[in-house]
Amino acid sequence: MKTKFALIFILGFFFVNAQKKEIICAENLAKVNDLIKINDFNAANPIWSDVRKKCPTLDETLYVSGEKILNYYIENAATPEEKEKAVRNLIGLYDEYDAFFPLNSQENQVKKAMLLYDNELGTSVEIYALLDKTFQNTPEKFTNPNALYTYFDLFYSQIKNIPIERQVDEIITKYDAIISRINVASKKASASDISASKNVTIGIDALISGIITKEKLVPFYQKNYESNKENTDWLENAASTLFSKNASADPLFLSIATTLYKLKPTSKSAYYLGFATLSTTNRTASIKYFEQAAQLATDPTEKATIYYLAATTSSNYNKSETKRFILKATEALPSFGKGYFLLAQLYANSANECGKTPFEKKAMNYLASNTVLKAGKADPKLLEAANQQSESFLKNAPTKAEIKLANLSGKKITFYCWINETIVVPKL
Repeated sequence: MKTKFALIFILGFFFVNAQKKEIICAENLAKVNDLIKINDFNAANPIWSDVRKKCPTLDETLYVSGEKILNYYIENAATPEEKEKAVRNLIGLYDEYDAFFPLNSQENQVKKAMLLYDNELGTSVEIYALLDKTFQNTPEKFTNPNALYTYFDLFYSQIKNIPIERQVDEIITKYDAIISRINVASKKASASDISASKNVTIGIDALISGIITKEKLVPFYQKNYESNKENTDWLENAASTLFSKNASADPLFLSIATTLYKLKPTSKSAYYLGFATLSTTNRTASIKYFEQAAQLATDPTEKATIYYLAATTSSNYNKSETKRFILKATEALPSFGKGYFLLAQLYANSANECGKTPFEKKAMNYLASNTVLKAGKADPKLLEAANQQSESFLKNAPTKAEIKLANLSGKKITFYCWINETIVVPKL
């Protein structure tokens, strides 16, 4: 019995001491964070180092704070040796972070690789291996735009000397995977990260501009199409890449877009199919898919832009539909002013079609003028262009003498036809 009580006492002693140590660590970590707020990293470092040693599982903020401290020493190192020591220390911290908090959401392995790369430490093989391991095993932890570019750049450097046939296949495969990762990451990214991702895509495209061409992409996707007809990820990547390389007129793009749309009818797949059918001169189908793409779009700018695309596609075939799409665009995004330029020009071009008398035909320019001025009201950047276009229309409107002769000063004129709009003739 005495032994049992002694064991309980010992366990209790260790438990109390552990609790006491953790409380002290928490208090010291709070001090560290206060010192970091005032940029006193030299005072924070020894306290933080002690907490890191004694309580490595205390809290994730231990590693977040440590990263800030060690980055300070990297940036302010007096010698290359001091910098490398701080870099290696931070690399070790990232490993500890992942070991003690394996479910953390940080991109620590990517950070390790970029730390070596940015500070010109380690070999390209070592850096690529770190990036590739993360990209293959935990792609959700690989969203850093600069790291994605570095990853592709290092990959491209490694395969430059292999036979061109294999080189093209491997480059396109890797390119698709990286662009797919960028697209996924962009859905949750900030505006600045989205902009950075676009720059990465542009950079990668420039890097391999002579290799990934429409002429080489089509055969590559053609030979892989049958085995991926049920793979929506592959179809999305293929459609996106072919579209970006101006291959939407190729029959393969129509096949891929059609298959993707059937499996996954989204705004993007409808948009691709709209362009694919446009290349077959099937304007009716294109307009239908563009309208569906606009309806499914959730971003106001994207929705307005696609409605405008539908409007321009239908402008030579169905003016009432064109007007409807332009109004849909401005409804989705009130600041989308450029649609009014198209609508105003359509009104002006319909004078002979919808004006009953010579006076009405010339008076159509009043409606065109009023309409184009709406562009400047919607978007101030278009104000000057709208005013200029308005003046151009008014030069073709009835003169004062013609208004007086027609006895229509201050009176209303309604244009029917497809227009169904009313204007007031200027009062003399």
